[in-house]
This record gives sequence, structure tokens and C-alpha cells, in this order.
Amino acid sequence: MNKQIGDEHPHLRRGNTRRLTRRFGKEHARKATIATAHTRIRIAWAVMARIETYREDGGDYYDRRQAQHNQHLAVRYEKTLERLGYQVTLAPPDLDAPNRTDPDPIP
Repeated sequence: MNKQIGDEHPHLRRGNTRRLTRRFGKEHARKATIATAHTRIRIAWAVMARIETYREDGGDYYDRRQAQHNQHLAVRYEKTLERLGYQVTLAPPDLDAPNRTDPDPIP
């Protein structure tokens, strides 16, 4: 059974070409088509190069990436402060406490 990449991955269907055509302008519809084809070629190359099946990163990919980035920043700033001579103890933020940057609520 021979399937195309766009059959299994809706973000690569015709909608992506339409979205890029709106972005580039109708006079550049060919450019949008080539951009979409380029994406498909890159995915196909990655699948063949790794000899594995293609998998989506998932709907929470950017949330996971942001959490990893926040953890990286916490470690980096902790090390920077320790290098400057400070003693640092990290504690997770208290989500129930009011944010100190928020103005006082109006009664």
C-alpha cells in the first residue's frame, strides 16, 4: 500500500498551500506550492535517513519545550548567582500566592 505523506498528516494537505498562498499573495501561489513540496521532501528525507517511521511531536510539543527551557534558565541563573557568591535555594513557584507584579485588586 503506497500512501503519500499528506494522507496521514493533515497539516501537509492542501490547506497548508492555501495558507501560504494567502501569506505570500495570490501572485505567488507557485511559491506556496513549492514551499509545501519542500516540507514534504524534508520529511521524506528525514524518515529515510533515520530508517524509522515518521511521528508527530504531539499537541503538547511546545508546552514541553517551554518547560525544558524554563528548567534550563533556572539552572543557568542559579549557577550564575553562585558564581557571584550568592547562596541559592530554588523552590517551585506558589501558584496560589498573588503575583507581586500585579497591582492591588480594587475592592
